[in-house]
Amino acid sequence: MRTCFRTLALCALVVATPLYAQNNRSAVSISGMDTATCTVPDPCRTFNVALSKTNAGGEVVALTSGGYGPFTVDRPATVLAAPGVYAALVSTTGDTVLINAGSGARVVIRNLALYGMGAGNAGVSATGSGEEIHIENCIIDGFANYGVISFFNITVADTTVRNCGSGIWIDNAAAIVKGHVEHVLIEDTRGLATPNFSNVGVLAARNATVTVRNTVVVRSGYGFYAELTAALTLENALASRSAIGIFSNAGALIRISNCVVTDNTTGLQVAIGSTMETFQNNKIRGNGTDVSGTLTTVAQQ
Repeated sequence: MRTCFRTLALCALVVATPLYAQNNRSAVSISGMDTATCTVPDPCRTFNVALSKTNAGGEVVALTSGGYGPFTVDRPATVLAAPGVYAALVSTTGDTVLINAGSGARVVIRNLALYGMGAGNAGVSATGSGEEIHIENCIIDGFANYGVISFFNITVADTTVRNCGSGIWIDNAAAIVKGHVEHVLIEDTRGLATPNFSNVGVLAARNATVTVRNTVVVRSGYGFYAELTAALTLENALASRSAIGIFSNAGALIRISNCVVTDNTTGLQVAIGSTMETFQNNKIRGNGTDVSGTLTTVAQQ
């Protein structure tokens, strides 16, 4: 009798285990179903359901080209489209990708195309919870307020942001936050629905230390902007066809090296109480006013 009970218990465990199993790698497809297991052979339809069936630190892969809905990243994870797959997400309200992954979480968003149609709030909003956010090889287009907004450490690389109220906004009211922007094109950040969102290409705000390298901002209110307690370092950046190419507002520090600033109404603007350091290897020409305010010249080491 005791052996029988043990056998029944073992069978029950074996049967129950798949109900609670999670994937290290989950998958979505336009032909998938959210009642599936979300594995590669049996994909789900939406990122939200696939994430719910994925272990912390796992990944969710889009296997086929097509449209996928907005989603929330509620755990450490990588969300991506497979090479050669066009995975588009459209949101005309709210955020297309909301990151609320938990304290200390690392999140990667790779190879996705996000569209706000002039009405969505943000392409990627890292404003819930997290630690390290990585946005790689994405297209972010047509969001009324933000292409990317982050209250956490963030890297944006090999990405295009266009037709958004602001491009990349890095800010934290309570703690130091780090940002890095590499090989990014930002264009037409002119405030589609809410002009008070600064119309800025890259903004480093409260407690943000941000480095930008090999990045272009064209047709913006402000190309690169730092304010309050922020520090912004620009290397090999181009600011053009904007109201102000690079703006250091009160309390901020901006360092510029090997930058080209041309065809703006004002090239460089340094507000009273802020600092803009130049390594004397920049090219500031062809603006309505090349420099407004006082630059600080520093020697190269």
